[in-house]
Amino acid sequence: MELKTTMREYKASNCSIKFNKDLTEVSAYSYGWWEFITTDKVGNVFYNDVSYSRSTSGHQGSATSIMARLGLSIDFTLYRTNNTLKGYERYSNKSLTIKDALNDEISKNRWDILGLVAKIKTKGSWKKTNIERKASISKMLFRIKDLRNIRDNYLDKKRIPRKKRSIEKLEIDIFSSWDYKNKKEIYIITKSDQKNINLLKSYCLSNNGKLNIVLYKDILSTLKNDNIPSSIDKIKELLGFKATTCIKSILVYEFSNDLNNMIPEIDSKEYTQLLKRLKTIDITKDNLTTLDLDKIHTYLTNKLNRKLYVPSEPIAFNLSEKLLKLENTPKLRLIKSDRELKAEGRKQSHCIGGADYIKKCLQGYQALNYKNYTFFLSPKNDIIQTNGSHNTTTPDNIENELKKLIQKAA
Repeated sequence: MELKTTMREYKASNCSIKFNKDLTEVSAYSYGWWEFITTDKVGNVFYNDVSYSRSTSGHQGSATSIMARLGLSIDFTLYRTNNTLKGYERYSNKSLTIKDALNDEISKNRWDILGLVAKIKTKGSWKKTNIERKASISKMLFRIKDLRNIRDNYLDKKRIPRKKRSIEKLEIDIFSSWDYKNKKEIYIITKSDQKNINLLKSYCLSNNGKLNIVLYKDILSTLKNDNIPSSIDKIKELLGFKATTCIKSILVYEFSNDLNNMIPEIDSKEYTQLLKRLKTIDITKDNLTTLDLDKIHTYLTNKLNRKLYVPSEPIAFNLSEKLLKLENTPKLRLIKSDRELKAEGRKQSHCIGGADYIKKCLQGYQALNYKNYTFFLSPKNDIIQTNGSHNTTTPDNIENELKKLIQKAA
């Protein structure tokens, strides 16, 4: 979905996701009427994960990808009901609410339990299968209990609580890595991870120089990965605020590091144009949100991709031997020059064609397109970053496919 920079909306032909000023309310629609993400009166975010049709599955993926990019969380997910979460149902013209969706999910779980009970009582049913059916019934009963608890005690009344973890556990969760060979998570904080922790702490210092532990815990619990920006000085200077109130928005925004590198020099014509643009896209400096940052990032990305850049001779990248072995792989295209990298950025509407990425590719980093998703790799062929068109999230199965291809090419 494309961000409308003068509005608070991401929109495609048949779906959209809208936010209020401070991102406390969100609503996402498929085909203009089926609302699958919504907010209740106290700010709880509900998400319907049921695919109403084949195309809505893509709409849901795009919307949740945008939520993750902006550092926003879903408080409760529904898995069984086809109901729209709010508004009028298309065919019956009946007005529905979140409570109706919760009740419908409870009803469907109850009917499933009755069906499983009938199968267990059927003469000649297998003992092993019945044990599995009883386990499923137990899970459904717990699910019904959760649904009733949310409906009766939290919906429109108070915020749904999130699990609290110790600061040490948070650090391990954020900075651990996955061992693909042994299929387990490695809970060792490496020197690189420790460097990221120290960098994060440096951003969370109070005016007296002491660590703001509340802010630090809050940011750690919101981070989805260890992509902490190496510098945020240009962002702070552009927006003209001194620190603490808006630090969280900058650090949890997925592309802060890219954004900081894309901001032009202060004395340049481009910087003056950017300042003028900021006045038209409704950015509030004292209450900066991740959506505000995404607006600036989108503006700079579009400006970068519209820039005419046709050198007399393209500058070739040094591709690794591993990747060259994959050159004839179906749906995989190696990016071999700065001209191709810029073309990739224009085609995908993201910032891969920027000067910072070109510089890294000349230093040995690699870039490629696999199944219409752009991948940026380290000199050792590890995937550093990957996104689709308009910075949509790359599906895990496609990323894992590429990892296996690279491993086989060794």
